[in-house]
Amino acid sequence: MPGIEGPQGPMGMKGQGGRHGVPGQRGLPGLQGVSGDPGKEGEKGVCPTYCANDGGVFFVEPPEWFFNEKHEKH
Repeated sequence: MPGIEGPQGPMGMKGQGGRHGVPGQRGLPGLQGVSGDPGKEGEKGVCPTYCANDGGVFFVEPPEWFFNEKHEKH
C-alpha cells in the first residue's frame, strides 16, 4: 500500500525559447511634434531692378554674391 505524498521538489531548469510569433499590425502614427524656432530672415533675390538696352542689368542694391571673389556666372 502506498504512503502519503512528500513535499513538492525544487523548480527545474528553464527550457529553450519557443519560436517567434507572427508580426503584429503597424501601430497608429504618433502625435505631431512641436514647431521649431523660426529661421533667419531671407536675403534679397538675385533678380535685377532694371534691364539695360544692351542686355546688361542694373541693380539698385546688388546681391551679396555679386561682390564674392569666387563669383560664378549665374
